[in-house]
Amino acid sequence: MAHFTQNKHLDYSGLIMLGSLAVNASLQTARTLFLDREQCETYYSYKEKKEVSLEVQFESSVLTCLFDNNNTCERVFLLVDTAIDFVHCIEYCCNTFPMHEGPRGWETNHCLIQIYIDNQQEYGLSISPI
Repeated sequence: MAHFTQNKHLDYSGLIMLGSLAVNASLQTARTLFLDREQCETYYSYKEKKEVSLEVQFESSVLTCLFDNNNTCERVFLLVDTAIDFVHCIEYCCNTFPMHEGPRGWETNHCLIQIYIDNQQEYGLSISPI
């Protein structure tokens, strides 16, 4: 499996491709995808709820993979550092992928890419299976 090294400028196609490859992958496969990158695994447990996330640091962005109880990646977040990167990321998606009207977003071969903004001023893309 190819490993990804980020250049000086954000490579949206590469980051989105990696996020798409991680969706529906096992935790072990996701670790392998990002073998040459700094990784942080977080385990959360409360009563019956158990979650695992894998955060992968790039130069100007972070990919966060969320895993279900079977350690299968159910969603990936691509968070960028600046509003300018966010705008460029959206422009890239608009120019590259067809728009999916059901849940608004862009459609790839097997993933839905949507805009993600949270209350803590983080913004980027959410990548999930269709």
